[in-house]
Amino acid sequence: MRTLAVLFALCQLPYLAADQHSPEPPVAASSDVTMQMPQQVTAQPGEYFEVALTTNCKWIRWTIPLGLKRVPIKYTGEKSFVGHGPAGVYEFRAEGTLNDVYAESKCVVFIGQTPGPKPNGPDGPISDPLLAGLQKLYSEDKSKTKPVQVKALADIYRGGASMMFAKKPDGKYMIETTEQLFETLRTVSDAALTSADGIKPLQPIRESLIPEVKKCFTPGTLTDQGRTTGAECFRRIAGLLELLK
Repeated sequence: MRTLAVLFALCQLPYLAADQHSPEPPVAASSDVTMQMPQQVTAQPGEYFEVALTTNCKWIRWTIPLGLKRVPIKYTGEKSFVGHGPAGVYEFRAEGTLNDVYAESKCVVFIGQTPGPKPNGPDGPISDPLLAGLQKLYSEDKSKTKPVQVKALADIYRGGASMMFAKKPDGKYMIETTEQLFETLRTVSDAALTSADGIKPLQPIRESLIPEVKKCFTPGTLTDQGRTTGAECFRRIAGLLELLK
C-alpha cells in the first residue's frame, strides 16, 4: 500500500480522506491487539443476520455497506451489527486502536448468494455473476504473481473509495468529476500493475470491471450521493477481488 500511496500522491492527491472523514489512527502491529470478525456470513433476503466483532480496542470504527437496515446500536452495542437487506454481497470492515496500535478486520456477507471459495478450502459454486466471472478469469490467468497483483488491484479500488472524499486545503474536493476520477485511477493502475517489460497483469479482469464501474457513476460533476454510491461500488469490487483464489 505504501507504493500505491506514493502513486496517488503523484496524481496530485496529497492525502486520502478516510471513510466518514475521520483521521486515520497510527498503523502498527502488536499481538496484544484483538480485532476479529467472521470471514463470511450467509443469510437470506429479509432474514436478520449478525456480524459480531471481538476486540479489546478502545477506539472502534465500522465501515458498513449501503442498502442494509440495521437494528439500532443501543440494542446491540458497538461491537455487533444486526440487520437485514436485499440479495447481494456486502463487505464489512472494522478498525480500532489500543494504546495507539492499529488493527482491522473484514467480513463478507452473502445475502441470497452462495459464498465463493474460502481460504484453504475447496472451491464451491458461485451464484454472484460478477464474482463468478472474476473467478473464471483469475483461474485462467497462469501468472505466478497474480495473488500479489490482485491484492494490489483491490487496494487500488479501496484507495479510490477514499480518494473521492479527499479535499484540498480550501475545502473543495480533489476529485471533482467522474472523468477525473477514472483518469486518475487508470494512471495509478497502469503505474502499479505494469511490469518492467510492459506487460499489464490481470488485464482481462481489469477490462471486465469497466462496465460494472460505469454502472455506478454518471458523467460530469460528482455529487455527494454519487461519491457515496461510487465508494460503496469500489469497496464491493475490492471485497470480491479479495475472495479470488
